[in-house]
Amino acid sequence: MILPRRPKRLSAPSRRLSVTGLVLIVATILAASLVIWDRYEEAIAHSRQEMNRLSVVLAQQTARSIQAVDLVLQETQARVLAAGIDNSEQFKRQMGTEAVHQFFAQRMQSLPQSSGLGLIASDGTLLTSSKEWPGPAANLSDRDYYRYFRDYDDTGIFISSPAISLSGAWTFFLSRRIDGPNREFLGIAVGLVNLAYLEEFYKAISTSEGDAIALYRSDGTMLARHPHLEEMIGRKMPAGSPWYAAVANSGATYRTPGLVTGAPRIVSARLLREYPLVINASISEDAALAGWRREAFLIGLAAFGTAIGFALLFRALAARSRKLERQTGELRLIADALRDSEARFHDFALTSSDWFWETDTQHRFTHTSDEIRGFGHDPTRVIGRTRRDLALDSEKDDEAILSTPCGSKTAANASSRSAASRCSTRPGSFSAIAAPRATLPKRSSPSAACATRKSRPRQRISQNRSSSPI
Repeated sequence: MILPRRPKRLSAPSRRLSVTGLVLIVATILAASLVIWDRYEEAIAHSRQEMNRLSVVLAQQTARSIQAVDLVLQETQARVLAAGIDNSEQFKRQMGTEAVHQFFAQRMQSLPQSSGLGLIASDGTLLTSSKEWPGPAANLSDRDYYRYFRDYDDTGIFISSPAISLSGAWTFFLSRRIDGPNREFLGIAVGLVNLAYLEEFYKAISTSEGDAIALYRSDGTMLARHPHLEEMIGRKMPAGSPWYAAVANSGATYRTPGLVTGAPRIVSARLLREYPLVINASISEDAALAGWRREAFLIGLAAFGTAIGFALLFRALAARSRKLERQTGELRLIADALRDSEARFHDFALTSSDWFWETDTQHRFTHTSDEIRGFGHDPTRVIGRTRRDLALDSEKDDEAILSTPCGSKTAANASSRSAASRCSTRPGSFSAIAAPRATLPKRSSPSAACATRKSRPRQRISQNRSSSPI
């Protein structure tokens, strides 16, 4: 049965490299995520600030446009009060004249945002208007502003729901009640505001395609909007919208899931100070986060590239580390083998009494053991010389010994050196002389040594040669 090979465990350096690489990759991803999130929050905060500033400016500009029409209505109230009219019949006679028509027509020249001015009697009939004289016979008693002022003694302004005028344009009415000296109901002064004018103004002030600017009544009824939404004009804001809480606080900025358009938006609602109107400045989150998405993509791409770079780098480092570890292991095995070989060589050298040498290809000595001193040679003087040089020196010594009286102590030593130097080996080989030192002539008897050298020189050399391991 063949067992599956177990995967090799990573060494400590490889594990440290892998952990370091993993930590760097995770840190890179976390840092990129934090930067992206911070940029997201910054983009949302910037959009909220922009919408807040825009709503403040639009509220002021819209209030001025409405105020210009309202000033004419207040001036009409003052004219009636100054005329001393105290009943509805007198109101019809004095205010239903061409002079009043001229007054309205003159004021219309400075009111581009208005499409008409007029007076309505207490019974709902149209007395006069700025468009033509005599005006058309019309009864407006079914309008919301008429019903309101008929039922409530309110001297303030009333803003009607939007309606389509005879010209086919969307308008809404600004109206004020006109009372007699005793607070009796005499009639209503009305001014028509053209929604197209406001929407064009909102379009001109918009900064991006994702912007939306709308004008609401304080009860949530939409009066005008850019971009124009035909189906939303005249409809109320959904009851669950945070818009109502913002209006109750005189204005606030909030995020909506898109109750009007279906798309999430950042909305700043601002209540006009003088009028029951609310201006909404909003931007879609897609438009608000467009720049952030580009930055997030680039940051994510950079983080991904950095993570890939770290992964490749530490993978290469780990592979290099494993290779070095394998090489270190192999070198350790080789070192152990060399130590074992040296130990065996040392043991062999200690167990023998001979000397060892090594030669190069030119037969010159490159190394000799210290045991050569026992044969009368200095190891430092032998290096670089050949065996032939040593043999010639030894023959000269032999001749000198043979020519001297037999009593010289150098005879035996010269004989030994001659025998050692005549051992032949291969070039570049390692050789040893196996003749033990005990076989050398004893120095206690010079005459015997001399006799031995003279009678058996060749036999000694042949013994040395036959004992050589090479």
